[in-house]
Amino acid sequence: MTSTQTLTEQNRALLRDFYDAALRGDMAALTSYFTDDVVVSEPDFLPYGGDYRGSEGFAALLAAMAPHADLAGLVVGEIHADGNTVYTTIGLPDKHTGELVELIERADIENGRIAQLSIFAHTARSLAVPRA
Repeated sequence: MTSTQTLTEQNRALLRDFYDAALRGDMAALTSYFTDDVVVSEPDFLPYGGDYRGSEGFAALLAAMAPHADLAGLVVGEIHADGNTVYTTIGLPDKHTGELVELIERADIENGRIAQLSIFAHTARSLAVPRA
């Protein structure tokens, strides 16, 4: 952190860089933003809902999401930060309906890395529909 950059600004930039890595499809760079014991929590009502731990868990989450959401179609919206908590609005196209599913991700930062990533779904209706 530069002397003129606040913790909030540093963490907003961290998440901007994290999502830039996601948009590039750079998995190594993406997971470098995580603590070793990161926990990613998806809503239980989704077909891939639950907690995923560590970089291996994150890779498993992406594999579980792939049949449902177009990960390459990620849309990153606003990034709001307050100290060690950062909220980002994102959208993911549903592969079954084409609907853009709106989500908010809350990142909890520890020592400059993402320790917890919690996903809050607003328009996940189509993702939550059971598929045969």
